[in-house]
Amino acid sequence: MKRNRILVVDDEESLRRVIEVQLEQQGYQVETAANGKQALDLLSQSPFELVLTDLRMPGLSGMQLLKEIRQAHPQVVVIILTAFGTIETAVEAMQAGAYHYVTKPVHLSELVLVVNRALEHYHLLEEVTSLRADLDRKYGFKNIIGRSSKLLSVLDIAARAAKSSSTVLIEGETGTGKELLARASHQNSPRKEKPFLAINCG
Repeated sequence: MKRNRILVVDDEESLRRVIEVQLEQQGYQVETAANGKQALDLLSQSPFELVLTDLRMPGLSGMQLLKEIRQAHPQVVVIILTAFGTIETAVEAMQAGAYHYVTKPVHLSELVLVVNRALEHYHLLEEVTSLRADLDRKYGFKNIIGRSSKLLSVLDIAARAAKSSSTVLIEGETGTGKELLARASHQNSPRKEKPFLAINCG
């Protein structure tokens, strides 16, 4: 089983080392960086599931690092380390895309709990993304086979109807692929996140 990779970013070497050892004992693969620039270099070289970064660092701050990660590596989960006096800034960081924050001094049991939850969240999103891709492949209009002018006309109408908010009625004889067309229309519409509802009128 592949181990989750975590990047710990903090200018305080002793804290980096303590967190690294604690997370490795939990079975995670951990690398560390002393500043934001070093962290970005490591992120560009190999993938990480999670970044744990201090908020206040010389040079590139934790907030700036978060924004860079959100732009270049949007799938990576970010947890902020912050002193009690900067909790408001940590909340700002969450609004900017951080998953959560942990206050200093760090309680390692709390940190491990937050990291575990964040990685569960990461893998859930990864699974949802994969399922959506499977649905797109299975129910895309391109999977409806046929090249006749009548079918192409129907697909064109269905693709345009999918973009509207109107209810769509699909008529045809049994076995002509009405449900497949309905599913393709739903999957290619702005409502694809909502449940698919088809009423069979015979």
